[in-house]
Amino acid sequence: MAISISIWSKQNQANRLFRNEGNATFTDQTAAPLNDVGVGRSAAWVDYDNDGDLDLYEAKESNQANKLFRNDGGGTFVDVTGSPVNLASTGEGVAWGDFDNDGDTDLYVTNNTGQPNKLFRNDGAGTFADASAAPVNDAGNGIGAAWGDYDNDGDLDLFITNDTGAGGDKLFRNDGGGAFTDVSTGLPTDSGNGRTVAWVDYDNDGDLDVYLTNNGASNKLFRNDGAGAFVDVTAAPLNFAGNSLGAAWADIDNDGDLDLYVASTSSTNRL
Repeated sequence: MAISISIWSKQNQANRLFRNEGNATFTDQTAAPLNDVGVGRSAAWVDYDNDGDLDLYEAKESNQANKLFRNDGGGTFVDVTGSPVNLASTGEGVAWGDFDNDGDTDLYVTNNTGQPNKLFRNDGAGTFADASAAPVNDAGNGIGAAWGDYDNDGDLDLFITNDTGAGGDKLFRNDGGGAFTDVSTGLPTDSGNGRTVAWVDYDNDGDLDVYLTNNGASNKLFRNDGAGAFVDVTAAPLNFAGNSLGAAWADIDNDGDLDLYVASTSSTNRL
């Protein structure tokens, strides 16, 4: 299971790691190499080497090399960044998922300013291969990305959002064998500048719906009705337009329904 965080750091500021002490307090455990300085955009935890602890990948913009930090236990991390995951481009989003069902978690990175997105296949033993090919090598100013089995066929599909004037949202159906099909034409219209993608079964009907945050336009909720059909069911209060950058689902009141938190830059955050 991959756990994602969005960092959107200021330029040339050190990243931070805060350890949860379990008593509502956190301790700053930042140390080399996690105190990386640069223009970090997003980061995601995952146990990429299947050794039982969470490792960390960071995407960076401004043509700075992305980073892969291996967790060796005991609070020790090692920078094991190498080709091809040391991509130096305009990184924005990070999404881990085992798209080929081989037991190793693979890596997808979105890039902005017209640079193609990248899919890195995890071949085990700490090695990755660039498996980027049409249509997942989309070059439409990518921002957000999330893996999810929207058609319940047993493999992970991919949803991405694009920034200004870049062709809109994209849904790539995983057909197995490393092949994907662009099925975006079946999606409802979303005219915003895409940011976050958050898969969720909000209506508890057994298939994954999707919530999308936008910059400069209303956020969107698309209900999955099965057979590849999505319906725009966006309504107040989820349709607010607040230059939203992040969204996270959780059942905060333990009633069996997932609730939503949205972070925005120019308006109040919302629950």
